[in-house]
Amino acid sequence: MLQISIEPLSSTVLLLSVRGVGIHVQAAPRDALISDLAPKESRSACYGFAQSMRKWGSFVGAGLSFFLMKVRSVRALNHTMDEL
Repeated sequence: MLQISIEPLSSTVLLLSVRGVGIHVQAAPRDALISDLAPKESRSACYGFAQSMRKWGSFVGAGLSFFLMKVRSVRALNHTMDEL
């Protein structure tokens, strides 16, 4: 019984750690590109802009995925009702 309750927790921890590695692996090259391509006097503004775009992308992406899942579930429900 204890093993059943621990398995979802260990899977979640594993997935979150893999996700964290993926985030950090892509962050360093992106920040290096920003520092190479941005003019020295506006480098901090470029970092701030990139960070805000990442945050907005997360927000909009989550909202869009929620909306698409809702639309899909309504269509699936209507399709199921049509078959009855």
